[in-house]
Amino acid sequence: LYCRPPVYASGRHPQRHHRRRVALMTSPDLATWSYPRTVLYPDERDWPDIDHAVVFRNGGVFLMLIGAMEGEETGRKNIRFASSPDGIHWTRFHTREPYLDLGPAGSGEEGSVLPASPPITQGDQYLLYYSGRNLGQHEAGNMVSGCCLATMKRDRFVAQQAGATVG
Repeated sequence: LYCRPPVYASGRHPQRHHRRRVALMTSPDLATWSYPRTVLYPDERDWPDIDHAVVFRNGGVFLMLIGAMEGEETGRKNIRFASSPDGIHWTRFHTREPYLDLGPAGSGEEGSVLPASPPITQGDQYLLYYSGRNLGQHEAGNMVSGCCLATMKRDRFVAQQAGATVG
């Protein structure tokens, strides 16, 4: 179970918004669970919070779609990407660029894009459903959200492509 564990400032009371992170809990019987073990946390190159994560297996690796949140200013969110050989040790893009970024103004996705589920295989493509919102979590206004769809070639989560300039 991948979850967002509480942070305890002092005593027994959880403290919110303290660099949210992803933890892993395991269970042999789905009744008794291990203590949450942090497996991914924001660093100095990230947005301050990991709002949530969708983890799935693809071939022999674990993949994670990360709902990264800007923090307390606007609460805007985009989708980042991580991979792991064992579900515990995760690797992200060095530059932390978004995997699926905010949409342009007026698109309905300019406030937040959030992973909804693992990709669905359809022929030679993956269908990636996500939630799009016109405002960030902390922005005032008329919030409009919807179910959105991105498509990609099957098994092509990351690719290098040459630009138009010969080099």
